Amino acid sequence: MNYNRFTCLFLASAIICLVTLIPETIQAEEYTIAPVRSWVTQFDLEVPQQLPEGTIQDGQYFILVDRQDHPKGELQESFRHYAQKIVDQQGAEDSSQISITFEPSFQKLLLHQIVVHRDGHLIDKLNQARISVLQREKDLESLIYDGRKTFNAILNDIRSGDIIEYSYTLQGANPVFDGWFFNDISVRWRVPVYRFHYRLLWPQSKALYIIPHGIDLQPEIRKADRYKQYVISLSDIPAIIPDSDLPSWYDPYPWIQISEFSNWQDVVDWGQKLYRIPTVISPELKIKIEEFTTSSANPTDRLLSAVRFVQDEIRYLGIEIGPNSHKPRDPSVVLNRRFGDCKDKTLLLHTILKRMGLQAYPAVVNTYRQRKITEWHPSPYAFNHVIIGVEVEGNSYWIDSTKTYQRGAIDKLSQPDYGYALALKSSSSALVPMQTPVSELPEQEINETFDLKGGYEQPVTLKILTIHRAETADYMRRSFATEGLRAMEKSYVNYYATTYPDIELARPLAVNDDPVNNLFRVAEEYIIKGFWQSSDDSDRQEGKFYPLVINDLIQQPTTRIRTMPLKITHPLHYRQKTEVLLPDDWDIEPLSNRIEDEAMVYTSKVNYRNRRLTLVYDIQTKRDHLQAIEAKEHIAKLKQIRSDLGYVIYISNPQSVAQPGDSTESINRTFLMLTLFVVALAVITAVRTYHYDPACPTIKASSQCDLQGIGGWLILISISLITQPLRLAWQAATLWIEYPPQVWNALTVPGSDSYHWLWQPILMFELSVNICWFVFALLMLVLFFKKRQTFPKLYMIYLFTTLALSLVDYFVADYIPAVAENADISAKKEIIRYGVTVCIWSLYLVKSQRVKHTFVEKAAPQIPIQQQIERPTIPPPIISKPPVNAPVINHSR
Repeated sequence: MNYNRFTCLFLASAIICLVTLIPETIQAEEYTIAPVRSWVTQFDLEVPQQLPEGTIQDGQYFILVDRQDHPKGELQESFRHYAQKIVDQQGAEDSSQISITFEPSFQKLLLHQIVVHRDGHLIDKLNQARISVLQREKDLESLIYDGRKTFNAILNDIRSGDIIEYSYTLQGANPVFDGWFFNDISVRWRVPVYRFHYRLLWPQSKALYIIPHGIDLQPEIRKADRYKQYVISLSDIPAIIPDSDLPSWYDPYPWIQISEFSNWQDVVDWGQKLYRIPTVISPELKIKIEEFTTSSANPTDRLLSAVRFVQDEIRYLGIEIGPNSHKPRDPSVVLNRRFGDCKDKTLLLHTILKRMGLQAYPAVVNTYRQRKITEWHPSPYAFNHVIIGVEVEGNSYWIDSTKTYQRGAIDKLSQPDYGYALALKSSSSALVPMQTPVSELPEQEINETFDLKGGYEQPVTLKILTIHRAETADYMRRSFATEGLRAMEKSYVNYYATTYPDIELARPLAVNDDPVNNLFRVAEEYIIKGFWQSSDDSDRQEGKFYPLVINDLIQQPTTRIRTMPLKITHPLHYRQKTEVLLPDDWDIEPLSNRIEDEAMVYTSKVNYRNRRLTLVYDIQTKRDHLQAIEAKEHIAKLKQIRSDLGYVIYISNPQSVAQPGDSTESINRTFLMLTLFVVALAVITAVRTYHYDPACPTIKASSQCDLQGIGGWLILISISLITQPLRLAWQAATLWIEYPPQVWNALTVPGSDSYHWLWQPILMFELSVNICWFVFALLMLVLFFKKRQTFPKLYMIYLFTTLALSLVDYFVADYIPAVAENADISAKKEIIRYGVTVCIWSLYLVKSQRVKHTFVEKAAPQIPIQQQIERPTIPPPIISKPPVNAPVINHSR
């Protein structure tokens, strides 16, 4: 924690201590026990017969939420009435404490009742409760002190099954609003509610605007005497379980907006009164303004000097008690104290700029709802922050006086973009789009260099230069100032240690701040001693290059099956470039990829030249959200990006293979493990296929015996089935003989003359395919001689599969230069001939009557379906003898 922040927290804490030391007798005067006011409509508590299943949280079920407002009455009162049923022990623990928050500077708390319903009896807990009034200051960590207090009642003897009921009235309204009324009424929550009731008493003569958000609901209007009654009554309100990763502007819970303001001009008129520049200022402030005025003849420079002073020299601390929740303090007081919140700092900056003759005005914004405030009815509740707009030398700027460590010329400042702003000036009557410029340059650019030129057995030097721009530069500048250089250095090295465990600093972390152009550079240098790691193949080691920062930006949302919008960080533009300096020549193919959807675009490139491997990753967002229907595709794109990230290079393992031809092993362990695995998988699949016995009509044997049994053209198929396993076994054995460890390493280990990255997958593919063909050729042979009814269909699948895999092998292998250079036209002709053969034999198996009457046996006896199929009298067609031998995969073309 930095000094300024510590001082602010200490000051606020001291104020709290003084308040909390007030004697109990005085604190007790801050609330009063009184009967319900006469204007309130009361009704009996209705207890539900059944509880909602699966949506009750924390062991409590709200059976009544009753809110009633009388804002134009003499005392400006708000009545609240709640009842909740305790369903388990967790609920008993969480509900045994009642908290009511109020603002004692303008509100008075009237407590009406605290009772417990148990087994048909009513137990008064008001006089038994342990009551205290606390000043918690929940926003103190955000350096905001609002002066609100909390009435706290601790109830004893709360049990599962109890119903806790309590009610109270708050009297008074914040005088800063000059009697204007506006409110937000929630009508759905994260928990279920049995009964909801809202009632508003409003003068007949006054206009009122009611706008539903996220729900089609309007209150019932009842007229009586001088007031209208706006009433909303809802029952059995289900819970809403929101998705994760929601945009800040999206509210998953429906609500009703109530406002007395008729248009944005009314809000401007109200807000302008709060930000009037005082006619009298302190001598200290006059001197400071004179310093800025005489510092430069350039109005832009004077503007920048004033902004720097208010941002850096007036620390942030909000004391927002009573009217000061929205009204800024006198700028002379703020200057003297050297602290203030957004309102105080904005009015101080506004006063300085206006007295220097610059055009400036406060503007209210919403940092969460942002662009969505255009859907709101005019109301001060539409805003939670104030900035300042400046017009100088024909240019317009948005300045946030609460920002710290902002640098750069005025046109280089990272201007806030909260979607829309309402300027508090006479000519303003509507929301205006902020439209801050977005740089085409990435906000963070990472340049990594891995130096391997010293050799594969030497430690690797990693140098990183990161350039931060715009708001990211401000953030990094603030982070280094807050945490300190050494602490940041430690976090940096541990960040990379997740990928490189043996990393250590080679030089201290260095930063270079360019305040004129608002650039913040961080230079790192490390030594990685254990860069090469064991791979799945024990004969080689791998070196990984992974863009960690890009990976951090593409985390999957927790809720993937969505019903609500998905947040996208925008604007965002990151780029990472990794260069690897290699000690010798490599055969690396250039690659590029582009993945894009409605929210983002990602590109990656791999290039190699002159022993330099270059990896470039770039990601940029286009929108700040996606609708739920679009999220599924986006999540799939994120998965594709994650699969694309990173690059791995391999070298031979010095403990097993010093050079491609130096291995003394006689067995290719990779082939051995693959063979065992594929054989087991193929045998299991073949056994399951053998027992495959689909239901179909049983065909009775025909009296025409010449079209039954293995004869005719089936003899040729039988010869092929008998010889094919022998040829496939020989082919698989040939692969074992032709690719011993020495040859295998020469083809698959980077650095050898024969290396190509496709050799390993191609050879493993060929071995696997030949083993599978061998096993399934044996299966076809068994099915054939057992005359199984599944044989024709499975044999056709077998033929077409062998054809398809032969084509895949042929065309993929052509990407290896050594194979392409030695390609033989005979291999292509053999595949064509085999394709014609497959088509002819498939046609025969489909049309032949002999096939239909021969292959009729089932795996297990079944009750036949009585269906007589007569042999047609038309003789089978005469087909010229086709070759039946399937091609074998080999690269000796």
